[in-house]
Amino acid sequence: MDALFQTQSNELSTTTQKEKLFKDAERQWNTLSTEKGAPGRKVDFEIYKSILYNLEIRKVYLDSKLSLEKFSSIVGTNTTYLSNAVNNYFGCN
Repeated sequence: MDALFQTQSNELSTTTQKEKLFKDAERQWNTLSTEKGAPGRKVDFEIYKSILYNLEIRKVYLDSKLSLEKFSSIVGTNTTYLSNAVNNYFGCN
């Protein structure tokens, strides 16, 4: 019973973290779009959210075998779009 409660509690916590992260991401996205002087593309926003989720909540960066190809697969995009999103919205490569 304790294990079941713990699992449900962890899922709720992750869901709550994800919702908060996405709200913060939308706020940051709007700020970035304003600074760039043009609205960002919807597909870039989805990639941006997925990058944040996978780095901040799932902590995929702890995988020593993580590569651009593997991370693009996790994010659900190709390497070109992922690389462009990282360069444009995170200021690094």
